[in-house]
Amino acid sequence: MKNQDLMYLIETGFGTFPPPRAPHNKYFLHIDTASELMWAQCDECRRTRSCFLQAAPLFPARQSKTYRPLPCNKHPLCTPGECIKSTCSYEIVYADDAATSGYLAQESLTFRSDKNKTATVQKVVFGCGIKNLGFSESSKTNIVAGNFGMGPGKLSFLTQKRDITQGRFSYCLPPFESAHKSTTFLRFGNDVPQTKGFKSTPLIINRDNPFYFVVLKGISIANKRVNTITDSMLARTNADGGGYGGCIVDSGSTITVVPPVVYQKLKEMLIKNHFLSYKKTRNLESMDVCYLFPRNKGFKDLPNITFHFQDSDMVLPPQLGYIFGKRGKNNYFCLAMAAHDIDGLIVIGALQQANTRFVFDIVKRKLYFGHEDCTLGA
Repeated sequence: MKNQDLMYLIETGFGTFPPPRAPHNKYFLHIDTASELMWAQCDECRRTRSCFLQAAPLFPARQSKTYRPLPCNKHPLCTPGECIKSTCSYEIVYADDAATSGYLAQESLTFRSDKNKTATVQKVVFGCGIKNLGFSESSKTNIVAGNFGMGPGKLSFLTQKRDITQGRFSYCLPPFESAHKSTTFLRFGNDVPQTKGFKSTPLIINRDNPFYFVVLKGISIANKRVNTITDSMLARTNADGGGYGGCIVDSGSTITVVPPVVYQKLKEMLIKNHFLSYKKTRNLESMDVCYLFPRNKGFKDLPNITFHFQDSDMVLPPQLGYIFGKRGKNNYFCLAMAAHDIDGLIVIGALQQANTRFVFDIVKRKLYFGHEDCTLGA
């Protein structure tokens, strides 16, 4: 695993090519537990001028000996009627309005292991992106080539290769500032560490969406419950056959996102009880609880934040609850949360998951988690 621009990435080898070429093309994909399909940019996106910039060459799908487009309406992972000419197709629009579409195809994928070996998995269905628009990471130095969906849906690698994954996977994200110095691994099946001594909470999996829901029962600041946040603000409700609200765990979201009404309650309590003596400083993008950090203060002077899940608590120490930086000679910190209404969802982002081992088990329908130093080759 690697990182770029507050995103965690997985190194993936695509295709099968004859000598003198390298046996496969190496790409980095954004690890995303809130989507299911794996996709990468294919070179055909040049024809429609719909590629985002990336450092690695676009995937030359038709040149790979193991690339097999799925015939329209003749594969269980195809959506009936969704085709480009005679090939099954896909289309994904993300919360930030970035969008990708293209062919569904089978390909051989190669992964590096922690034993300095490689393993090739054959006939993995992925999205060959030929129209990819609105992706902010676009630049000549960008190493992100697509997305590695890890949701519980039928299109995810987790579900497709159940014989390998056994319906469970694990990751341990290093703090972002040290991620480039460490090598960590996305682990599946028998390679998933034992969960003895871990906390756990039920996973709520809904066939209608690719998310991992958990039951969030409350939030505390400095071990004091924010009582103005009511149960109805946190609960998942059904409306007109759909759903609204609830809490998901998402490696693809950088920071934690909460609905404006919940954010306001957190903000009010933080300012009233903890930040009145601090000097306000300008916002950091969507984060607006930002203050100068006096030289005589340390992490211990900032309040921790606790998410009270069903059956267990997840405590964020200040190092994970806030983002720290420097402007000129001044140090500052910001609450690492933003107010945004995504169908009422509370989204636990990747920065708040650092130095915690997570195990997602869709067979037992449990999320396990425990503290771990994720910089040590996890």
